[in-house]
Formats: sequence, C-alpha cells, structure tokens
Amino acid sequence: MHGWYEVLGSWGHVLMGLSTVVFWALIIVAFVLLVRYAVREGHRDGEAWHKAAEQTLGERFARGEIDAEEYQDQLRMLRSATGQSH
Repeated sequence: MHGWYEVLGSWGHVLMGLSTVVFWALIIVAFVLLVRYAVREGHRDGEAWHKAAEQTLGERFARGEIDAEEYQDQLRMLRSATGQSH
C-alpha cells in the first residue's frame, strides 16, 4: 500500500508547500484590508460627529441658549480636539 508521500512525489510536496504559503498570504492580506477599512470608516464617523457637534453648537447659539463668548470657547475646544485651526 502506498502512502501519500510516495504518490505525490517531489513536485507534489513543492506544490503543497507553495499552496500553504499562498493560503496564509491570502488570509493575512484579507485581515490587513479589513483592518484598514475599519479604521477608515471609524475616521469618517469621527468627522461626521464633529460636524454635527459644530452644527448643534451653532443652533444653540442661534436660539440664544449660549452667548457669543461661550459659543467661541466651545467651538475653539471642539476644533482643537479635531486638529482644525479655523
């Protein structure tokens, strides 16, 4: 009775080794792409949150809930948290 080692021959062992390397390379690439996508989406969500926060702050100022000084202070703090300078 022949074992798998005898049936595959030397080229079969080379192909098995290469296919294993390719398989793990594909798994690693898929993981890296998934992480990059998640980070990019998280960054977009953060930007949307800050825009909404600025809009809410502007609405509170327009309704007279906060004065100009408090509006400017809060806007400055919000923008410093996002790294914006304007």
